Order: sequence, then C-alpha cells, then structure tokens
Amino acid sequence: MQVHFTVLSHQLANYVGSGSLPVLSTPWLVAFVENAAVRFLRDQLEDNETTVGAHVELDHLAPSLEGEDIIVNIELVQHKKRFYEFSFEATCQGKLIGKGRHCRVKVDSQSFMTHAKSKS
Repeated sequence: MQVHFTVLSHQLANYVGSGSLPVLSTPWLVAFVENAAVRFLRDQLEDNETTVGAHVELDHLAPSLEGEDIIVNIELVQHKKRFYEFSFEATCQGKLIGKGRHCRVKVDSQSFMTHAKSKS
C-alpha cells in the first residue's frame, strides 16, 4: 500500500523540538508510517477493534523540507493472531529517506481504554 503525505511546518524538527533544523522530524516520519499501517488494516477489523503501535524500527536516512511530498510504501510481512508486522520504505522526490519495520497489536477498543484509565 502506498500513502502520500506533505511535510507541514508543524512537522519540522525545529518546531517539535527533536532537532534544530527545519527538516521533517523523525517523530513525524514515525507518525506517517503508523498512519499508513492503520489505513492498511482499517477494513480488516471489527467495529469494536483497533490496533495500537507496539514497536518501530526506523532508519531515517535523508532530510525532507517543508512542502515536499513523502510517499510511504508499507507491506504486511507477518500476521499472527493479534500481531501485525510491516516493512516500510519512505521516499521523497524519488529518494529513499527512511526504511524499517513496524508492529501493531489488535485490541478491543473499550477494554483497552478501561485498562488505560484504571492504571492511574
């Protein structure tokens, strides 16, 4: 699956505090990957189910500037019970800017939120 994003000013490293330069921040590149995985799984879940991110392995290889388009290509490489493992590559203007793996876990939305609220 291929998902397109455009780098916005609030996604830059100097804005989010993950660096001092006006380039796409690594946290936002992770968010793009997670968003692509969520979109990939959207039609495979019941109404009461969702997935949560459990692991990201990312090599952020090159910078991207505000206004540039990012393409995330994501592929499901393994699915076991509640666990989904993806491989991905992100490109900008045809150049590889990131690659790695991402794991998500299927959960019952209500049970997950009940547990999250009960730990406080």
